[in-house]
Amino acid sequence: ISGLGIAASLSRNNLRQYYRNRIQRIVPACLFVGTLKILVKVAYGFNPEPTQNAIMILTSLSLWYIEAIAIYYLLAPVLMSLISRFGFEAVVVFSAVCFIYGIMSPGNSGQALLLQSFSWAVQRLPVFMLGMYFFCRPQVLPSKTILCLGLALYFVCFVVIII
Repeated sequence: ISGLGIAASLSRNNLRQYYRNRIQRIVPACLFVGTLKILVKVAYGFNPEPTQNAIMILTSLSLWYIEAIAIYYLLAPVLMSLISRFGFEAVVVFSAVCFIYGIMSPGNSGQALLLQSFSWAVQRLPVFMLGMYFFCRPQVLPSKTILCLGLALYFVCFVVIII
């Protein structure tokens, strides 16, 4: 999910319209994919999931990226406000917090699916915020320094935390 695209959507819409647009785009797809998954499971003779799992499957919330998208959609207005006010410092502070969270979290083994998705979303939040920063400060885009810094953040979020 692109922080740049979400920032553009936030700038074009008021908060109510932004959330309405997000819900209209994500809920139908979730219900379609979830229904399809249940139909395939039933068609191939798999036992229906317990009620909680069936609800997670029906709404597609059992897919890690749907949960991550929902987290980003919910946080985006606050993140955009912080980036607009504090600039790159907000990205750096959140990157540090996410890095510390990644080091302190127990990993994905034994965690509930929702916590695994939350961990995934948090660890990649700096990259999302960097996209929002580029939208708020387009004059920064051509800078090789920012590109190198972004690649370093990418390395930290995706490689170091996962190891």
